[in-house]
Amino acid sequence: MDIGFTYTDKSGEVWGCCMFDERSELGRSKDGWIEMSKVSEIYSTFTFIDKHSDEFTDYSGELDNYIPQEKVVLWEYSYSENYYSIKAEN
Repeated sequence: MDIGFTYTDKSGEVWGCCMFDERSELGRSKDGWIEMSKVSEIYSTFTFIDKHSDEFTDYSGELDNYIPQEKVVLWEYSYSENYYSIKAEN
């Protein structure tokens, strides 16, 4: 689902104009309005960057002499549920 723009009605409810891809079931996509209070944001790398970019620091080589031991774990963002590990090479 992609939200193109939002509209706030007289009661203060925010609505999003969206396109929902239903191609797998109907053979086409649908568009319409959805109450934004009924949806939640998918937390991703980009969400993390938006929320924490002012906390980032430049890397100055502090870990250049470190060698990974058994495995290296890469997270989508710090401690997300989405991560994978790879075996460290000697």
